[in-house]
Amino acid sequence: MNKMRTAFLILLIFSLPCLGQKSPYGTQYFSRSQCIQDIKQVQDALTSYHPSLYTYTSESSLSKKFDNYIYNLPDSLNSYQFHSELTLLLNQIRDGHLYLSTNKTMNSFEVSKAHILPFSFHIFDYKLFVDKNYGSSSIKQWDIITEINGIPSTELIYELLPQLPTDGYCGSRKMKLLEENFALLYSRKYGFSTSFEVNTISNTVRSESITIRVKGIKPGLLIEKLKPTKSQLYFEIDKYKNRAYAKVPTFNSTEIKRSGIVWNKWLKNHFKELQKNSIESLILDLRGNQGGS
Repeated sequence: MNKMRTAFLILLIFSLPCLGQKSPYGTQYFSRSQCIQDIKQVQDALTSYHPSLYTYTSESSLSKKFDNYIYNLPDSLNSYQFHSELTLLLNQIRDGHLYLSTNKTMNSFEVSKAHILPFSFHIFDYKLFVDKNYGSSSIKQWDIITEINGIPSTELIYELLPQLPTDGYCGSRKMKLLEENFALLYSRKYGFSTSFEVNTISNTVRSESITIRVKGIKPGLLIEKLKPTKSQLYFEIDKYKNRAYAKVPTFNSTEIKRSGIVWNKWLKNHFKELQKNSIESLILDLRGNQGGS
């Protein structure tokens, strides 16, 4: 069974506990015994079907991590706590294709009632920069968010990074995923709210950090705004310097097809150009490329 099917199994397993007590905030509460039952099923599925379970974490080490997780479980957990903690455990496997979905109750809440931060972000040097503001506050692009609800942004980044799956020890992919999903991941870990208190430093005016209360937006609005645009592959030849430049932002076949490019044909044609012009050097720009197949 391939990795994607393993991931699908995990999604099903997490949806099993539906007998927990519901709350009005998109959470269900599960007893310790219910959580243990789910964790055991996840562990059994991984052991039976994951094709490379112990590539980065040994069998004994992973088994010990599961045992320690079960031992330290409290008497009850809500669905977001369980999701967060189990995600941390699964990410010890270091498989970028293995992830944990939210269950139906959580999905329904996030679609119909939840609000999240109204920003998309860039992260540089563990600092949180506003990319776009989809709310009504005065915060501008490249303003720095230094705190959210009293928690320093640097601390938030360190806390949320382990919630993201990646192959091996690829830190750049984690950071890219965190930029794309920061607002939703923040609320899943620290709580949903209709408003947030943020401390910000203006990018255009020399000033001290100021505190602003911003209204949250529906997750669906931010997801719609952040939909990936067409992937633009680029190629040019500089005959004067006897070199060529190729920008390849992704190897994901779906994204490349969306841009109207046939990947094999694109490669073949441009390598013919290299041969025709006797170009000896090729600069391959893979900045921002997260892989794919």
